[in-house]
Amino acid sequence: MNEQRRAAELYIAANDFQKAIDLVGKNKWTDLLASITSKLDKAQVDLLRRCARYFVEMKQYTYAADV
Repeated sequence: MNEQRRAAELYIAANDFQKAIDLVGKNKWTDLLASITSKLDKAQVDLLRRCARYFVEMKQYTYAADV
């Protein structure tokens, strides 16, 4: 398993979503980014926006619209 992907999974497990989102987005791991968005509270607007921006960069417009 890729060390960066494992690091992202550990950030997610530790609820350090800001670091996880950046690492996942930069590596274009749509599945992990979708997993993060499902864990975020609707009040975490800044993190949700960051996820949406990464989805748009990855041309995953359906995911971006869902966020």
